[in-house]
Amino acid sequence: MASDPRSDTDGAAPPGGAPAWSGWSERQARGDLVTALLLGLIGLGLLVALRQPVELGVGVAVAALLVAAGARDAVHVGPTGLWLVRRRFWALRSAERYPLDVRLGVYQGPDEYEPSGLCILPPEQAGDAPLSAPFGPGGSRKRRALALAALTRAMEAVRTALPAGAGLRHPALDAQQAALDLDAAERSAQGRVLTLPLVAELELPGFRLPPGSVLQLNGRDFVDPGRPDALRAAVVGPGGAVLPGGLAVPAGAVVELEEDGRPHGVRAEGDEVIEVAGWRLRLDGGLSLDPEGGLRSGVLAEAVVLDGVRLPRGSRLRFPSGVEVLLGHALNVEVSETVRLPEANVQAGEVMVFDRERRLVGLRVGARYLRTRGWRIKGGALLVPLTAEHRLDLEGCKRAGLAQRELS
Repeated sequence: MASDPRSDTDGAAPPGGAPAWSGWSERQARGDLVTALLLGLIGLGLLVALRQPVELGVGVAVAALLVAAGARDAVHVGPTGLWLVRRRFWALRSAERYPLDVRLGVYQGPDEYEPSGLCILPPEQAGDAPLSAPFGPGGSRKRRALALAALTRAMEAVRTALPAGAGLRHPALDAQQAALDLDAAERSAQGRVLTLPLVAELELPGFRLPPGSVLQLNGRDFVDPGRPDALRAAVVGPGGAVLPGGLAVPAGAVVELEEDGRPHGVRAEGDEVIEVAGWRLRLDGGLSLDPEGGLRSGVLAEAVVLDGVRLPRGSRLRFPSGVEVLLGHALNVEVSETVRLPEANVQAGEVMVFDRERRLVGLRVGARYLRTRGWRIKGGALLVPLTAEHRLDLEGCKRAGLAQRELS
C-alpha cells in the first residue's frame, strides 16, 4: 500500500506571494457560527437571569457573525509543495504541506446529501480517501468549479517548471547502483524513473531479482522532487525468483511491491499456473501475499472439493484475518458460478465460509432471501449459518435475527 504522502512542515513556511486560491471556508464557518450562537444564547440567558440589558444580545449575535466570517482557507502552490493554510477566528490555526503528486477533488461526506467543499486526494496509486478535511466553497457548484480550476492550473504550472531529476533515491537501491541500468531507464517528463532494467542480481527485502528483471517505480503523476523514489512492481527476469515463504515465481511474472520493496502480490498474463500451499492458482487472477509470504487470496486454476462441496474453477480464495479468525473462519471462497446445496443455491459472486478443519459453516449471500421449512432467511452482511449436512441452520438463523416466518 502507498504511504500517506502528506508531510510535516519541518519548520518551513508557505511560499510567498498571493495564494492560488483563498476564500471563505463555508463548512467550517457554519460550525463556528452555530458554536458562537449557542454560547451567545447561554450568555443571553445569564443576562436575563441577572436582569442586565437584553440589548447586549445584539452584540452577541454580531460577535457570532464576526467569528464565522473569520473561517478562511488559502491554498499556496510552489516548488516545495501544496500548502493548505487554515484560519479560524481570524488567527492562523494550521498550515499543512502536501507533495505536488496529490490530486484535488470535491468533498462529500458519507452522511451529506451534497458536496461541502473541496479536498486533497492522494496520488492515483494510493486510493481515493481524502487526505484533508474539506475546505473552500461548499454550497455553490460554480464557486467550487472556479476554485478547482484555479488550483489545477497553478499545480500544472508548478509541475511543468520543476527541474528534471537524474538521480535515484531509494534505501534498497542506493547501495546497489551497479545492478541498475540507469542509462536505459524510462523517465517521466520531470525526470523521475518509471522503469529500470537490471544488469545484475538485485536484493530486495526477503528475496532477490535476477539480471534481466525490470523494476517499475513511481508513476507518471509522481512528480514532487522532495519525495524519494517508490518501488511499485518488478517484471521477473530469466530464471524466475523465490519470494519469502518459498514461493517460486516464473520469469515474466509481475511481483507487486510495497514502496520499500517488500512483495505483496504476484500476477501474470496468459495461462500461467502456480502452486501455493497446496492450491493450484491462476496467475492471471493475481495472488495477494502477507508480509511473511503467506497466501492472502488467489483464483483457483481447477475445481476442487472441500467438505464434499465442489468449488468451481475461477473461484477466488480469501484467507481472512482479524475478527474472522477469532470467530473460527479460515477460508472464504467467492464462487465463480452457481453451487447447489441441499436448501440453497450459492450464486456467482457470493461467498462460502469454511472453518479451520475446512468444514463449510456458513454463507454470505448478499441482499436476498433463502427459504426453508416455512421460514425465510435474510441475507446481507451477517453470516447465514449451515449445519454439518450443509442445510440452513434454522435455529442459528433465529438466534442471529435472520429468520422470518413466511406469510401464508
